Amino acid sequence: MEKTRDEILEGAKEAFFKALLAGYAGDGSGVDVEKTSDGYTTNTWEEGEYRVVDRYCTTPLSDYSAGTTTIFFEDKAIWWMNYAGRYPADAIPFLVEALKNAYEDRQFEGGRGRNGFMKVCDTESWTYQNIVKRSGFSDFSGKEMIHYAYCQNVIMVGYHEYSGISFI
Repeated sequence: MEKTRDEILEGAKEAFFKALLAGYAGDGSGVDVEKTSDGYTTNTWEEGEYRVVDRYCTTPLSDYSAGTTTIFFEDKAIWWMNYAGRYPADAIPFLVEALKNAYEDRQFEGGRGRNGFMKVCDTESWTYQNIVKRSGFSDFSGKEMIHYAYCQNVIMVGYHEYSGISFI
């Protein structure tokens, strides 16, 4: 019996969470990782009928980055997301923590983290903010930001804008 569109997309959403937890938001041990000299990193995860390819690029010339995540079902592209912006290196561990927190709970917030995720230590804090414009798994967009606060000074240290769509 063939799967319905909704069944395929539900499987794609679960594949998304598993792949990102095995790759970028995890320790990377559950994906095939390819790094090339031009700045691209490609994480590929496969299970059953699904394959997830998360490909992003960075450069030593700045703290800007961009990437795409594509989900394939039976070797056909069915879902795609893009993200682009900038984060300084010292914000990346907190970004990964915010994403992992949402993915472990299977919370799809535009493919990124949960709005209002925080980490407080002594006199400093990190806050992750995700402003979702469109929120469905099949059509979404928004902007995530990380703010750093030391004593009473708060600054936005980085952001990514993102969007995505289902092809089925």
